[in-house]
Amino acid sequence: MELVVSGDSQVHIQKGTTFNLSETPCKQCSLHSKIPDDKSSTEGRSDIDQRIVKSSELLINKLETLENQIQLKKKIDDDLKNLNQELQEQYKISSNLCELGVFANGRYGQVFLAIDPSTGDRIVKKKIYYSNFRMGHENRCYTEILSLAHILKQSNPNLLQVYKIEFEKKDCVLSMEYGHGTLLDLFLFLESERIIYYGLHDDLSNQIKSQIEILHQIKLCHRDIKPDNIILRDGLRAVLCDYGLSLVGLENKEQQLPIAGTFSYLPPEIETALKSGLGSVKHNPYESDRFALDKVLHLVKQKCEEWKYKFVEKEYFIKEFQTCMEDKIMKKLRPEKREILSQILQDISKRSHKENIEESNIISLNFTINNSDDCSLKIKEDV
Repeated sequence: MELVVSGDSQVHIQKGTTFNLSETPCKQCSLHSKIPDDKSSTEGRSDIDQRIVKSSELLINKLETLENQIQLKKKIDDDLKNLNQELQEQYKISSNLCELGVFANGRYGQVFLAIDPSTGDRIVKKKIYYSNFRMGHENRCYTEILSLAHILKQSNPNLLQVYKIEFEKKDCVLSMEYGHGTLLDLFLFLESERIIYYGLHDDLSNQIKSQIEILHQIKLCHRDIKPDNIILRDGLRAVLCDYGLSLVGLENKEQQLPIAGTFSYLPPEIETALKSGLGSVKHNPYESDRFALDKVLHLVKQKCEEWKYKFVEKEYFIKEFQTCMEDKIMKKLRPEKREILSQILQDISKRSHKENIEESNIISLNFTINNSDDCSLKIKEDV
């Protein structure tokens, strides 16, 4: 095999390979046709230079993209640091939460049930996997953090309460308040138990409408309103969750936006665009929220038709629903996790009982001192 080298061309030869290098071009050599002759050397070098420039531009673009990603990651970390400082001042939860198990799976991660060993409070830990690698405006994780930060600034107890936001390795972890099931769970409970309390429909409707009004007032569009994304707190108080598709700061007008939401709760024009294969469509996101809200409220009215059920007291209904949800969660936990949960609750119950006794003694002692002529004698008797 012969290889011709002319001009300033460079050839990389592997060790052990033998070539016959001559000054005369070889017409039979397939490699020779790619090397410019003396007449076209300038043009050949020009082509090579263009390819080098193009490759350099691509490399520069990649480096700029990487730099932007690093800067965005730094911004996320800074935002998280500031946000967590505010949260720590507002909420006091243990840094060593005990995870009990997974009770929900999503497209981007999982939801874990955890418990604070010091108080016995249930905590929901939502893990969004590998989120810090998906940078940009459409990043689900960062979108959710921005929305939650926006909500926290309102200091409104009727909105979702978040206790901590942090990164664990590659995952973003959101520690939030615990809910006794979702609105969908409540619908299933109604159908299975056939009981209701008077005014359930009005309570739920007013709470859900109030949530949407507050969010829209602070220029936040949820964009995925549905029964699965409405959790029920103590006292059966409804609160919206899952802000992964939400957007902050949008004007209340039609604009070109990516399609987001659950198919059954999308307005007709967005549903049509989605069926046509479009990824975005011009629409008003606030109107889309209100359309989804109307569908949810219609479903609430349909499910809470009182003639279907037996009337019970509100307190009894809430207790039965929460007990039912507790049983479902316990069934999802592995036996060893159930044992841990029971042990923590027993320890807290004993500690609480002891504290109540000590508090009762203090109250009794103070009462005796304030109503006695001989304080020293009465103190000894109480002790």
